[in-house]
Amino acid sequence: MQTISERVKAMGDGLWVLLWSCQQNDFHVEELTVMLSRNRQAYAQDAGGDYRVLHIGYREDVDATAEACRATLQGREPARRAA
Repeated sequence: MQTISERVKAMGDGLWVLLWSCQQNDFHVEELTVMLSRNRQAYAQDAGGDYRVLHIGYREDVDATAEACRATLQGREPARRAA
């Protein structure tokens, strides 16, 4: 019998996540299974988080989404610097 973690890993193999850092106004890409593991650790430690999930997909789709959204990040920079 598979553990829940093993089932999640099997379901998420090959999937990637595009994350946006609110504080840094930047993107981060990592494997879905890695993100889920880190989120479970953060939950167990009652830790907050800065990252928001924007997209889940295959790596090339995640990279394309990040590229398509990059102008939004750049457009926000002047206002962030002025604050």
